[in-house]
Amino acid sequence: MLRENLIAKSGQNSYEWLPLWMHLKDTVGIMDKMLSDFVSDSFAESCGLHNDELCKTAKFLAYVHDIGKATTGFQYKISRNVTERIGELERVIDLEVIANEQVSHALAGEVILIYLGCPSGVAAVVGAHHGVPTEQSEVLDNDLTRNSRDIVGYTAFFGKNGCNRESLEKVWNGIIQDAMGEAGIVSIDELPELSSKAQILLSGLLIAADWISSNTYCFSLIDVDSIGEENYYPNRVEKAWEKIEFPEMWTPHNNICNAFHFEELFGFMPRETQKAMLDIVSDTENPGIYILEAPMGIGKTEAALASAEILALKTKKNGMFFGLPTQATANGIFPRVKEWAEKQSDDYFHSIQLKHGSAALNSVFQKLQKGI
Repeated sequence: MLRENLIAKSGQNSYEWLPLWMHLKDTVGIMDKMLSDFVSDSFAESCGLHNDELCKTAKFLAYVHDIGKATTGFQYKISRNVTERIGELERVIDLEVIANEQVSHALAGEVILIYLGCPSGVAAVVGAHHGVPTEQSEVLDNDLTRNSRDIVGYTAFFGKNGCNRESLEKVWNGIIQDAMGEAGIVSIDELPELSSKAQILLSGLLIAADWISSNTYCFSLIDVDSIGEENYYPNRVEKAWEKIEFPEMWTPHNNICNAFHFEELFGFMPRETQKAMLDIVSDTENPGIYILEAPMGIGKTEAALASAEILALKTKKNGMFFGLPTQATANGIFPRVKEWAEKQSDDYFHSIQLKHGSAALNSVFQKLQKGI
């Protein structure tokens, strides 16, 4: 079958490869893990979607993201790296293409999804899954997404004279059907129209899932003599997720910060300025940006950290960024942020990072990295 022989990944030698169907299964498996263990509860709202819509759309995208690799041009190019698979491919597909017809597999995927009737916003996320959205000039030069039926004339899609059209369209429709099964939908009409903001956010999520599933430490390639087995799953994904060892996401529990809780966190009762700040944040129904101006030593850092805990619960976030203007000020504040973060839970360790160019020289951060 063509589906079993399509190549997604090649290794450092011609004796390893990964079938396209396995890479798609790997990616949707990781996406499912990210949605349940990594993505904040506010992500769907930020995309303008209900949580159920987000999960279905994200899983669909994960499974179809490399559908553009199921094309004559991509298979011709990658098969040069896996020469032992060329014979199997040529039994089911004609690999002859015109050399000057180059279409990236991300753009090809976007076009194929439009060709098959997917919403353009969903297709655009696939087109951007390598970090660069389809340029308008690229679309107009190729006239591909403007009139997707023109792909019949591109050898990069179907080969010379459209010779692979029937077999590849069958593969594409099979991928769509499998994606709908993974997403829990019965029709692509259930996929939402995505706003520009949603497209950007989902692109980031898809890129992360694809990076992880492309990591051969987590998802090993297989021998060229094998085409893989469905019974690799779900264990293949479970083992990969264990290898990654993501820390548990932060789950704040306090939508108010009373004097007792403040003293537990910082070792002293809140001062007047700190209490005023926390009262304002606690009473806010629609959180926004807060600016606290006060003299040095008044406790702005503690007020900010305690406020972050309240706001994270109100807005359903699972992380916090503490920005400072210089390396020196970041180094000074880092131990205090670390102490606050460690008091958020006794059950698990949170990921705490010092993000500047000389972070590796910071003794507190060094000990944290070494687990001391």
